[in-house]
Amino acid sequence: MVLEFLDFLDFLDNLDSTSEPQASDNTSEPQASDNTSEPRANDKTLRIMRIISGKYGRRRFDVPTNITARPTTDMARENLFNVLNNLVDFEGMTALDLFSGTGAISFELLSRGCSSVTSVEKASTQYNFIRKVKGLLKEENLIQVKGDVFKFIGSCSRKFDLIFADPPYDLPQLPQLPELILNSQMVQPGTLVIVEHSKANDFSHLPQFAQQRVYGKVHFSFFVNA
Repeated sequence: MVLEFLDFLDFLDNLDSTSEPQASDNTSEPQASDNTSEPRANDKTLRIMRIISGKYGRRRFDVPTNITARPTTDMARENLFNVLNNLVDFEGMTALDLFSGTGAISFELLSRGCSSVTSVEKASTQYNFIRKVKGLLKEENLIQVKGDVFKFIGSCSRKFDLIFADPPYDLPQLPQLPELILNSQMVQPGTLVIVEHSKANDFSHLPQFAQQRVYGKVHFSFFVNA
């Protein structure tokens, strides 16, 4: 499933920027059990990864404390997928999740119907956590790659409908990341690229730039390969 560039811009223009979708009411979501919601000295898991919607919706997984990666916040992730729900048909899409971290984006994409998601993560702890969740879900459509994202971008020739990247905000190469992706062999006409970043970055000068969405301190820049 690919996007027409002008259709994408029309969709974003019609969105009311003053009425961003809000995170769901806490009372409608199942709560973490007492032994995870209140950290204790001997706890080995203090964070929860939640899948928001789809076939795995409301499933929760303990995130080990030795995973220090900064995950996309639940609020930002939910708002992002609320936008995407009105923009793309996830069913049958192929997606790429770069700097996967806990895999929250990968599993959300699979939960909502993507036929294949490739997850690229270099850190062993994060990679192993994603593999564990993959096993618990018995998910066969997640392809894991353990390695450097930039080497992957330079060598991968597979085409994707959607590419999401959540690099560390202080990554020195972050300013070049959107162009590296958009100039790679991984994009095809209509490929939607989303890069998460802080307010320190501005990608509006790029010709494929379509829109930026801001949720708290999280910024998402959208690009469409024409």
